[in-house]
Amino acid sequence: GSYAHITRAILVGEIDIGVLPNVAPDSRLRRKLCLKQGVVALVHPEHRRASASEVSLTELAGESLIFRPKGSATQEVVDSAFNRVGLDPRPMILLDPSDAVYEAVANGLGIGFLFRHGSSRTDTVRRIPISDIDAAYEEILFCRVDVKNPAIEMFFLTANEVRFD
Repeated sequence: GSYAHITRAILVGEIDIGVLPNVAPDSRLRRKLCLKQGVVALVHPEHRRASASEVSLTELAGESLIFRPKGSATQEVVDSAFNRVGLDPRPMILLDPSDAVYEAVANGLGIGFLFRHGSSRTDTVRRIPISDIDAAYEEILFCRVDVKNPAIEMFFLTANEVRFD
């Protein structure tokens, strides 16, 4: 689900634990840093940009793009980056959740965006670094501070920060 959906579900008690990028400090939430990762372009293996070691937002702006809706942490990073370089591309497709974006790219429908480790799929879809998005974003494990549960405690005790490049 989207950042907004998962955060709301945690706060109202619909779900117990979440892992999302850049969860802001909040007195209602217990947080732990797990991972730092960047946003990458997802490219079909037969796309003309699939062999690139890096792409720019200017190059991507002319492609058929697949975006996530507002409320997606990934889309906020992408929108902010395009804005910083003075571009305002329109997506060909708007999909939610990120698995749908990944599947659309895998089927050759366009170029999408994902936090590098936002999917455990290892098929042929290429994850290409974006030269204009070089920041590493924090992936945060979080739950409500008032929730006491041995299974949740296990997550917090075993979660350690990992850095993938």
